[in-house]
Amino acid sequence: MVSMMPTSKVLRVENMSPDSTIGDLSAIFAMCDAITNIRLVEKEEEKMAFISFKTSKGVKTALSLTKVELKGRALRLYDAGSMDT
Repeated sequence: MVSMMPTSKVLRVENMSPDSTIGDLSAIFAMCDAITNIRLVEKEEEKMAFISFKTSKGVKTALSLTKVELKGRALRLYDAGSMDT
């Protein structure tokens, strides 16, 4: 049986407001687990982030959150280890 539990320690955050900051993300996701790094990526009109946690528990906890909003936008959250990036 294949486990559907996140094994990655990296969370991918999409649908971010252009003026979202590392501090904004840290304030939201620090309760999930210790954050080791946050990397912001901007492509044309799209902004996303990769949040690295100390353990995969951080990704699991973040994915369990519902209706996470930042600056008026509903964030889309993914286990970055399960995606082709």
